[in-house]
Amino acid sequence: MPSEWSRKTRANMAYYRITQQEIADEIGCTRAYVNMILNGIRTPSGGITEETIDKALASLVERAQMKMREEK
Repeated sequence: MPSEWSRKTRANMAYYRITQQEIADEIGCTRAYVNMILNGIRTPSGGITEETIDKALASLVERAQMKMREEK
């Protein structure tokens, strides 16, 4: 069962239209691994932590916000 962290992460991804593939590219793993973490199937390991994913998401959100401002 996905955790509260996972639900919040998915909500932010949906709001800013960030894909699992973008997260995976940012942290250097596969989309499938990100999917398993977000679905609660796997626990982050091997240097990838929830904090790593949060930082990658924050970076992608910042880029998305800049893009949104440019489009206005």
